Amino acid sequence: MATGVTGFHYGTTACTLFSACRRRDQLAEDFDRMLALAIHWAGLRAPYTLATRPQFNLPREDWHERKRALIQGFVDRRLAAELPDIRAINATAADEIEAIHAQQFAELARSRGATRRSRRRAGRSRESLYPQTLRLDSHVISSAFAWLDLRSARPEERAKWRGFIRNFLTLVLGSIPKIDDPREQEIDGLPDQFDNWVFGLVAGAVPSLTAAEDPRSLWQPILDLGSPAHQWVERFFWDWFTNGLEAAQSPENFTRLWTEMIEHALASPAWDPSLNRSYDLDGMVRELLGLNSRMHNLGQNLAFGPAIARMENVFERAAQRWFGRPKVVTWFLNFVVQPAATGLLLAAIPWLAAAVPSFDAYDWKHGLEENLIAFLHACWEREHRRIASDPSLQGAFLSLLASVVSRGGHAAIALRDRVVNSASG
Repeated sequence: MATGVTGFHYGTTACTLFSACRRRDQLAEDFDRMLALAIHWAGLRAPYTLATRPQFNLPREDWHERKRALIQGFVDRRLAAELPDIRAINATAADEIEAIHAQQFAELARSRGATRRSRRRAGRSRESLYPQTLRLDSHVISSAFAWLDLRSARPEERAKWRGFIRNFLTLVLGSIPKIDDPREQEIDGLPDQFDNWVFGLVAGAVPSLTAAEDPRSLWQPILDLGSPAHQWVERFFWDWFTNGLEAAQSPENFTRLWTEMIEHALASPAWDPSLNRSYDLDGMVRELLGLNSRMHNLGQNLAFGPAIARMENVFERAAQRWFGRPKVVTWFLNFVVQPAATGLLLAAIPWLAAAVPSFDAYDWKHGLEENLIAFLHACWEREHRRIASDPSLQGAFLSLLASVVSRGGHAAIALRDRVVNSASG
């Protein structure tokens, strides 16, 4: 068992723990001990692999002995079954790796000095802060816990499995630098493979939690990272609209949780357009509102149509908050004509009519004109009778139509002629 957990190939570790998970009743405490062994091995493997390189002139036998001792401690059941402190394991791995570098590259270590986590790059007005890279082998952890799915947990296991997920999320959040002043600082970096794996776990777990298990405690810290860490927030929503969608028991369950996320963002200063860089915030809002059709197929899922239609109120508030951003409007226009969003089609006409007149010539780039024409065409094609019978709705529709016609495009003029002919007919 220990040989499988500490195997050279990560796939060996994953297969070993998958098999162990299926037999956890028979293994009893030894299953937990296997997980603890995997965490200890994740901390040892990175410095062990570095120190035992053939080209390094280091006492390799000491490291081989440490691995043997770790395995023997597991075999003799002297290794504690409780999950060790992952952050402490990571800190120890970092110290050992630095010590190896200092031995092997003494001149480089002296010139480099302390590890820098920030610097002001040439040509940039703001200081760049960098995520803290995990020094333990995170691939060992993601392989050893590849079986982790809260839907498979028995009632007595749920608290422990939730604890695993929270532990991993805490590790990820702790690696992201904190911004004191967004005007003077920025995060330079992207989520890594381990971050993405953890977000997948979180997104899959949230719909599986009961109210008493507090699903908000998993997603809110991610949303509260705000626009300085927009890359991490966006990546979470990639998983929310895939893993979370799959884990949800029903469209209503999914949209209830999704609505809570949007409402939290609406009330949060971290999502306020007047307080944050619009360039970073635009992408976060796109992912929050489910507008990124390249990353998921929510808009094509007809089963979600009624549930999304019932989100009209929260989408209206989102429009009031973020439709001053032309990119957000462009993405929304592409989303709202899709089958699952049909219930928002007519409601969106006044939201858009309130926002579009404020856009200048530059704002009409990036597909806004084409998407607005496609939206108006879909509205008239599907709902022209309701538009024509409602003076307020008709006025907002014609206002939007006039906005695109004034730009002189052939498609807009053709749509205007069709609307006029239909009305006169």
